[in-house]
Amino acid sequence: PRQEAALLQVCHSKITPWPGWRAVRTPEWLFARLKTQNWLLFDLASDPLGLKNLVGQANPKQKELQGVLAGLMQGVGDDWGGA
Repeated sequence: PRQEAALLQVCHSKITPWPGWRAVRTPEWLFARLKTQNWLLFDLASDPLGLKNLVGQANPKQKELQGVLAGLMQGVGDDWGGA
């Protein structure tokens, strides 16, 4: 089956002693969040360079991508490192 989204992670380590960030990338969208807040949302179909961050604007895609990201994180056992 075709994979519709990719999980991106920067996790806690000696180099990054914070929980890092997590993101989901689809062909049309990029959504990233910190543990405590949403960080980035780009509509790559209309903004391929990712210059306009849509986080904080009313956008139903953000909620959908939050769910996709949570599912991908669960699938690899990522719980923010217990942080």
